[in-house]
Amino acid sequence: MTKENTDNMLCECCGNATAPETASKRGYALRKCLSCGLFFVWPQPSREDLGFLYSRSQGYFCTAATDLAKTSGKSALNLHKLLAERRLGKGMLLDIGCSTGELIFHMKRLGYTVAGCDVSAEAVRIAIDNGLDAKVGDIASLQYQAKSFDIINMGDVLEHVSSPYDTLRTAFFLLKPGGAIVIATPNSNSGFALSTLFLSRITGFPWAHSEAPYHLFEFAPKSILELLGKVGFSASEVMTSGNVSFRYTVGATGYFDDLKRELKSTGQYKIRTSVIPHIAKLFAIAGLLLPFYLFSRIANQMKNRGEVITAIARKTY
Repeated sequence: MTKENTDNMLCECCGNATAPETASKRGYALRKCLSCGLFFVWPQPSREDLGFLYSRSQGYFCTAATDLAKTSGKSALNLHKLLAERRLGKGMLLDIGCSTGELIFHMKRLGYTVAGCDVSAEAVRIAIDNGLDAKVGDIASLQYQAKSFDIINMGDVLEHVSSPYDTLRTAFFLLKPGGAIVIATPNSNSGFALSTLFLSRITGFPWAHSEAPYHLFEFAPKSILELLGKVGFSASEVMTSGNVSFRYTVGATGYFDDLKRELKSTGQYKIRTSVIPHIAKLFAIAGLLLPFYLFSRIANQMKNRGEVITAIARKTY
């Protein structure tokens, strides 16, 4: 794969230039900022490589539901509760990285005025076919009107973008004064992230927490707060919750990418006979990761932390 040049390697969150290589995944180096703790892929994949990684040929959206009325509204209810608890009313909501529009479909049913954008034309087509206001592209290119949204949601998006700072600056520009942004992203300070980073450092095993190069950044609560403050947001609130499934952690090691693409290729993601040749490796990887996974569940419970960061911040002017 071709990669971008390595000039101007600065931390997106704090601007620090000291970030030694700390781990690797799928042939990409992961560096850690020694100031705020942000992990990031450097050098990043080229735009062409990223476009290929997120294509349908690589399994993306092969299993996506096309009738959103038949999908679960749980995520929308959780977001609505989060907003209501902070007295954020049912205003104009933009979902950045809306995918097929499942979240905003159900937010619309709850009374919100919704819009969404995503870089995948295939995903946006599903959203449009379900009657949603969705556009293809990122927020920088779509030229939404300034100060036009009350709420901006970014669920599992910020870790994917090439510049989180630029993305959040644009989001800040689009929010009305008093508006809020809600961000969800994996927690690089969770029990599983820290324990498997230790495993990676001592054995060279790929860092199981990271999804590089799909995830270009791995945030901790400290780095998220640093970035939100740098952008101009105030009254920031960060919490962590939840766990990841053990099946996901095994699949995310990078050793079974081809198998996952094959299983998703029919649009059903069902276990088939093609799994049989991989059984020995599956058991070996699972056996290696299981102690770290169990330890992480205990550590998270003891320290009252989770695998997912949820950050809420206001634009006060």
